[in-house]
Amino acid sequence: MRLFYILFFAFITSTTFGQNFIYNGNKAIPSTQTWFFTLNKSNLWACQLLVSVGKSKAGGYLMLSVGTANKGESISKNVFIILKDGSTISLSNKVATDYLDEKSQVLYSITPSQLSKLKSSNIDTIRFFVTGTSIGMAGSHSASNIRMGDRLGTYEPGWETALEISDIK
Repeated sequence: MRLFYILFFAFITSTTFGQNFIYNGNKAIPSTQTWFFTLNKSNLWACQLLVSVGKSKAGGYLMLSVGTANKGESISKNVFIILKDGSTISLSNKVATDYLDEKSQVLYSITPSQLSKLKSSNIDTIRFFVTGTSIGMAGSHSASNIRMGDRLGTYEPGWETALEISDIK
């Protein structure tokens, strides 16, 4: 009987606390974990672009966050997602923008067909544009689906984005 209670608690804990969320105002949207993509030859403060994908009834959302020097700098314009299969998704409908903890954060909407493409192939690269006043930070940037290793200058294979997006409850 004791084993039953332990397994029951483990099941409840994993189903209750295992879900991640993106927040749009007060609305919680089920999402993937946050992926850390490595910035390519960028002058931005951070070494990584933080990426999450959420699923809603009307498609989904892409949330991006990157370190910037000051509040006036923001991810803007279109975002291009290049998939491992070579196809590209262009996002232009920005839903929300915020600046928090020295990070520019944006939320773009994703159509059901774009979400379907994201489920079929892993993300390879994300290209985005930053507007701002700091020297060298404004302009076009890209981030690759490569994880930074534990030691400086080492890298590990990227995230299984397609699988995680398909698994969103």
